[in-house]
Amino acid sequence: MKCLAVLILAVMTGSAGAFRVEPALAVARALEVSDAAFAAELRADAAARTVAAADAALFPTLSVSASAAYRSSVPEFSITIPVPGLTPMVLAPDIREVYATGLRMQQVLFSGGAVTGARRAARHELEAGRQIAAQIRADVRLQALSVYWSAVRAGAALRAAEAQERRAQRLHTDAGALDDAGMATPADLAAARERIASATVQRIRTAALSDNAHAQLRSLLHLDPGTPIELADSLDGPLPPLPESLESLQDHALRSRPELAASRSRVRVLEARRAIAGAGSWPSLSAVTQWDYSRPNQRYFPTEDAWNDSWSVGIVGAWNVFDGGKARADARSLEAAARGAARDLAELQRLVLLEVETAHRDLCSAIATIAAAEAALDAAGQRQRQTGDRFAAGLAAIADQLDAEAQLQAAEGMVIDAHSGAWIASARLERAVGR
Repeated sequence: MKCLAVLILAVMTGSAGAFRVEPALAVARALEVSDAAFAAELRADAAARTVAAADAALFPTLSVSASAAYRSSVPEFSITIPVPGLTPMVLAPDIREVYATGLRMQQVLFSGGAVTGARRAARHELEAGRQIAAQIRADVRLQALSVYWSAVRAGAALRAAEAQERRAQRLHTDAGALDDAGMATPADLAAARERIASATVQRIRTAALSDNAHAQLRSLLHLDPGTPIELADSLDGPLPPLPESLESLQDHALRSRPELAASRSRVRVLEARRAIAGAGSWPSLSAVTQWDYSRPNQRYFPTEDAWNDSWSVGIVGAWNVFDGGKARADARSLEAAARGAARDLAELQRLVLLEVETAHRDLCSAIATIAAAEAALDAAGQRQRQTGDRFAAGLAAIADQLDAEAQLQAAEGMVIDAHSGAWIASARLERAVGR
């Protein structure tokens, strides 16, 4: 509901027919419509059901049975008692129709750790599933922010390319005026036309990149292909803040990264399964209660074609004395797998620390380059204007003006890359830290 309200507000505040997007909205919408995030939540929910199934082993089981059968005829077995007036006693009558019902309740008393191990493994599987879902959500957040700021960058690059094309057209106009005054050569006019053509090519390519960036953003947010997008940000706004110290960010990452939590849970799952495998070497003990109501009831002697009930209460023990070494081999296999998972966890911790360090350096570098890039843009702009004025007055060669235009174009690109790179680096650092 919160995301829906944000979407409605975004549409209302956007221009007519445009879908207004800002970073928070892009993240919320991407998380809401992401099939990958939804699938991860379903897998975590399935793991929660597995926990309930494992806990069910703590409770007694109750089974109800019923059967009916028609059997072939067999000779009756009877004995004759040598007493006048007594008929022969039928010990095994010819009963063709057999019916039976029963209730059986069984409670596990001791399983060698199998039940406890299964419950622990299920809970660690659940935790791993939840952390994997959190990891996928974090990936979706990073993707949404990266695509959003890439679209902002593409828009800024398109505006810069359009400005370059307009400057090239002005250069061609100035060259034509100088030619009319006899102060330009045909080579100067050809250079001006080449500049227009090059700027047009750059503008077309940049427009295609901008359209592709908007298409990626629409696809990520599950918007209709024809929906126009209005971006709330430009690269003229505030910059992301400088990051905290590297040590504090790395400590936070080791505590908060869902990949690390999921890896720890996998180690615990393997340890719990090792306990389950080792339980095969121990005896098991269960309490059993049975109630039968059948016709005939075989516990009644002599057998008669009549309904009778009977019951029993007892203890059932079992011990697999020899299994060829299977239980021990399974336990050792899982123990080795757990050790391997622990080493994988250590390697993942190393990679996380490196990722945080790299992302921290990238953000600091991106922010530090912005001032230099803006200074270069300011100087390149002044040179381009001054050279343009001198060229229009016939005091500078067109080569000087073309060189000034090229430097201005390069400086504009540096500023665009620095600003957009800072925001993308900030998003990557947040993802690396686990926030």
